[in-house]
Amino acid sequence: MQLITLAITIASVHLASTTELVHEQNMFETVFWELKPFLFRDQHGNLTGIFKSIFDRGHAFCQNSSGNLGGLGLDIERRLPSRSEFSKIIQCIGNDTVDFNDGVFKGINRTQLILGPIVRPLDPLFYGKKGFQIFQIAYSHELAIIVPRYRITLISKIIHGITESRSILLISVFASFICCVAIWFFERTLNPDFPNSFARGCGSAFWWSMASMTTVGYGDLVPKSPIGRLFALCWIFFGVLLGCLMTTTMTDAVNSVDHISIENQRVAVLENSYESKIAGKDYKANVVPAKSYEEVIDMVRSGAVDAGVMVEMVASWMQEKMHHDNKVSDRPIVIVKTIYGPIHFMIMMSKKVDKEQKEFINCMSKYADEVYSYSRDIFNKYLFQQPIHIENNLWTLFHHDMRFRIIVIVVFLIMVVGLSYDFFNWLRSEKQEINMVETVKNYMGWFFGRQALLDEKKEFISKALLSAQASVASPITR
Repeated sequence: MQLITLAITIASVHLASTTELVHEQNMFETVFWELKPFLFRDQHGNLTGIFKSIFDRGHAFCQNSSGNLGGLGLDIERRLPSRSEFSKIIQCIGNDTVDFNDGVFKGINRTQLILGPIVRPLDPLFYGKKGFQIFQIAYSHELAIIVPRYRITLISKIIHGITESRSILLISVFASFICCVAIWFFERTLNPDFPNSFARGCGSAFWWSMASMTTVGYGDLVPKSPIGRLFALCWIFFGVLLGCLMTTTMTDAVNSVDHISIENQRVAVLENSYESKIAGKDYKANVVPAKSYEEVIDMVRSGAVDAGVMVEMVASWMQEKMHHDNKVSDRPIVIVKTIYGPIHFMIMMSKKVDKEQKEFINCMSKYADEVYSYSRDIFNKYLFQQPIHIENNLWTLFHHDMRFRIIVIVVFLIMVVGLSYDFFNWLRSEKQEINMVETVKNYMGWFFGRQALLDEKKEFISKALLSAQASVASPITR
């Protein structure tokens, strides 16, 4: 009898300790892939992110009313190496081919399982039939556009501004031609500045109309007849309007990035994702799928695509890497703007949850602001958008921008040709026998300013001597 009592006591103690151990276990276990800012390891190797914060705060707010609920299990062993591996698991769940007793699922009760983060469109009804339910944990309504930095340099903006102003330029030239004919007609018989010849008179009038339209007004040519001056006043007023339109167009082209569009452009986007669907369907982009967000950046940097599209929340965490890589890369990239695109970040979990887990989920919904909103806010980063890049280092600009390189080379060649032309003309103008070496030395000395200083010094000494001689001779004359 005593042995039976002892056995019952030991069994009771063992059952109590087992029950306590169960309560100390995690309520949920997560199979995840790293994605900032949702689930990732910090510099100390600790797992953190929005998802972990949500469940940690839910545990803190809900354990007092529901007892010891456990936490969200984030084991490094259950971390998948890439999104591709994670997508294969989601596909296997949809095909009913996943083994919940092996691999990353080993040791997890199916009711404890949470899969995330999910950034691809999934059908809740389809996966509901497979015994899973899908919850939205975070939301982003903007997509970041990433392009090579040369597209927002000052030279690119100026060229784009000239292109955008071509209609105004055409109108200005056409209106100036009409004005020059009118002014020549009114002034040809009274004003010698506008000759009676149509070609010469209209040429002078065209010069006057362009100078007046740009508000330069040199004053070398002016209308003198009353009707000519009245017409000139109207033209000057119209020229001011055209000038304002030109200035506005150029300012908008330099300061804004509205001209950068992904429509009909080759755009790198995360494959089988919300971004891919939005970029292709809503913005008519030619989507080039990438296996990861890092590959999106690499494709833009290598020039394989025209631009890249990325969720704003992810791009804000990856921009530090972009800026760091720009210092060592020959093809810097930048985030230029955002476009509208609703993106849902979700988790998947079993529909068969016990009472305790259900109470925990309902409790977190009750404290939505303290749990969900706060977790999103603390991991939110400012997205730095760069509408224009002005290079302070001319060598860097020369090295990276082909157009600037061409401009510099063309200007240099023009200078060489012009100086060579002057040099040979100067040589031919010499009457005396020329010593080529001395001539070149004198020419170089004059070019760099030395000869000019010597000539100025000689002239000053000559004037001083003449003045001294005059002052000495004046008393004798008296």
